[in-house]
Amino acid sequence: MGHFSTRIKPFTGSLLHAHQQSFTFNLGSAALQRSTLRQKLNYELYKEASKEFMKWVYAGGKKLPGLVKRRKTEQELFRSSLENNWY
Repeated sequence: MGHFSTRIKPFTGSLLHAHQQSFTFNLGSAALQRSTLRQKLNYELYKEASKEFMKWVYAGGKKLPGLVKRRKTEQELFRSSLENNWY
């Protein structure tokens, strides 16, 4: 997880920090580094960043139902964490 801390400003000591680590592991740190999601997180544009989750539902050029479900869940967790100030 060493790459994680250099790519995105972490939400230290929080549920969102654990979520960021899981998301980074799932996507791969190189893909996340090049993403609009990372840029928006680093600029603390959290509402806009939450809209980026659904871009990450493809594998091998195909939209996968399992990734759609996962990203919706991650997006909901992210949004609820922001609403409840869990960061």
